[in-house]
Amino acid sequence: MRDFLHRLYPYQALKLMFQRVRLIVVKPNTPIGHSPPLCQDSQPFDPDWARSQLVTLFRALKHTCKEHGHTNHGRLGSIRRSILHQQLGFHLEIGPSRIQNAGLGVFLRGHRIIRPGSIVAMYPGTLYRPGEAIFFNSIQNRYILKCNDGVYVDGKAKGLSGSIFRSANGRDNYPGITPTADTTWMMDWNFQHSKKAAVSGQEVPGVTRIGSVLLKNPLAVGQIVNNGTKLFPPNVRYQELDIRARECPLDLQEFLPNIWSSGDWHVHDHDHDSEAMEDVPVDWSEHSRNYLRTVILITTKHIEEDEELYSTYIEENSFM
Repeated sequence: MRDFLHRLYPYQALKLMFQRVRLIVVKPNTPIGHSPPLCQDSQPFDPDWARSQLVTLFRALKHTCKEHGHTNHGRLGSIRRSILHQQLGFHLEIGPSRIQNAGLGVFLRGHRIIRPGSIVAMYPGTLYRPGEAIFFNSIQNRYILKCNDGVYVDGKAKGLSGSIFRSANGRDNYPGITPTADTTWMMDWNFQHSKKAAVSGQEVPGVTRIGSVLLKNPLAVGQIVNNGTKLFPPNVRYQELDIRARECPLDLQEFLPNIWSSGDWHVHDHDHDSEAMEDVPVDWSEHSRNYLRTVILITTKHIEEDEELYSTYIEENSFM
């Protein structure tokens, strides 16, 4: 019953309504005519800036892969960590969450303070347009996000969800063409963590961590970020971000950790399209068939060294 309620839309809608009511209540001492202060996570967001940040990071990672393609995996991982530091000022590590019985969590390492509004992760997974079948892979699946326009993102790497992502990736990325999606995010993080703990001989929970530099795209760990609690309040939020083919060069699209379950997004908007189409309003009734939907996680407050990331599953913002 608990899992059913977690996925029951009326229940979640009612929960969201009461949450919003609590957020806008004005305190008794608030002067008449004055609005309550905005929440920290209501700061402006620039989608063009976000796309530029991601493309710059992908370009640096691509350059690293070309220069050190034959380097051993450990060496390549340290190089990717260095790239992440240069571009964003931190790297991510996976380890036991500070929330009891929450499994693994994502930690920011190697920085002093990360400011609000910074990109710290991406939410990978298969994308479903409204009306597409998602029932069977939604059973016992807590990794599905629903976007504001009805698009779903399934970030589960195992079972039916994982098979669907690999199948869609094989459809769009057959041998001989430039890859347009990343599948390295689908690794078994629990296995990797156990393996490192066994090698290092550390059995104390919370000590052993593994870096996200094992991934082609080190930011693709949003599905591991835990939901915040009263003791550990949220410090990041989900942000929808759509990317067109011309906004991310073809040779960099191998770092994108999302894929549509049906249809290749390059079919309707390729780099050769006329620039005159820039001024044509987008028909959102087609749910952006010429876009790739991504969901990034951005900070809502200052985050200090070695702090764990916590999100809120009940909130998401849309900026195209």
